[in-house]
Amino acid sequence: MVRMFNADLGVGLASASRAADSILGVDSAVRRVRIAGSEDESIILNIDLERFHSTCNAALAAAWAFAPPGKRGRPRRSFASARPKDAHLSEVWIIQVDDAPEALERLARHLAEWKAYPRGIEPGLPFFMDMKTLRALPRLALTSEKGPIDVVVERRGAADRSRREATAAPPSS
Repeated sequence: MVRMFNADLGVGLASASRAADSILGVDSAVRRVRIAGSEDESIILNIDLERFHSTCNAALAAAWAFAPPGKRGRPRRSFASARPKDAHLSEVWIIQVDDAPEALERLARHLAEWKAYPRGIEPGLPFFMDMKTLRALPRLALTSEKGPIDVVVERRGAADRSRREATAAPPSS
């Protein structure tokens, strides 16, 4: 949250840290927080804590699923023995989708129907399976009624640029 305040909103680090501490320190039943940005409250920041926790849970599941085991602080062992919880995953569906809004909306609708939830995250924690989640996280590790699913959202702009560059004719002289 400090990174979002600092990098995305331009709030100074000390202020971002204090704001994050006060927001994350509220009762877990609180779903939205409003912070006055000015004395007369002409500027107010609304924070949807349910959506924030949903995205954090999905990001944590993706980190557990896709990150290679690190060397620091972990005993030396093979990758297979370091991840026994995934041993039962015989077949993981891998879905690659373009970041076009209609494609993301269609996929989000299907994943919601299949009751997709971040893989490895305790059931019952907040999670929204919608287009906003797919846009926020380029890789998702999910479990569903259909089995484990890995979703990879391909950024259309970068793919289109590389495709155009590969097919572009050389400049004439």
